[in-house]
Amino acid sequence: MKRILIPTDYSPASFKALAFAERLALLLRGEIFLMHLQEAVDLTVHAAGVVATADRKVLSKNRSELFRLADELEHQGLKVHSIFVEDKGEQKIEDYLLPYNIDLIVMGSRGLTGLPAVMGSTTRSVIRHAHLPVIVLSEESEAAAPVKKILFASSFRKDERAAIFIVHELALLFNAELHIAFLNHPGHLH
Repeated sequence: MKRILIPTDYSPASFKALAFAERLALLLRGEIFLMHLQEAVDLTVHAAGVVATADRKVLSKNRSELFRLADELEHQGLKVHSIFVEDKGEQKIEDYLLPYNIDLIVMGSRGLTGLPAVMGSTTRSVIRHAHLPVIVLSEESEAAAPVKKILFASSFRKDERAAIFIVHELALLFNAELHIAFLNHPGHLH
């Protein structure tokens, strides 16, 4: 477990996730893959020529922020890979797991419904489709707090053996209790 992906949208929750992932990567002597998916800039054709929308400034600002964060992590002695994806909405975080051989995802969740215990749609999608362990921190999480309990929830429908070993390794690393939950839904009943 050496390759940790941290998707960031520069929200407080994603900064908590980044702080936790930094701590974890230092403990494991791992690598960080810092990712930002940015909606692509639309170009408009006018009589005077092609004009980019105001999103070009946002794009530049977000790219600069990603590289600034990567530089900060490198100054802490970490190996960091920056992944900035300009996209028209078709790309997903989970599309980058295999190409970068990611072992673990650490991400923040803003819980856009306003309830801290409820995850946003991006987080839910990653958890459902990643097929590897995902650590989720909310804005209320304390990134530096000791990890006391770890919950591994799975449907156990696919080969989860590698994920279980990674979670077990995390539990040993933090000297934390490991709880395993079997999740089922009506579509899995036979």
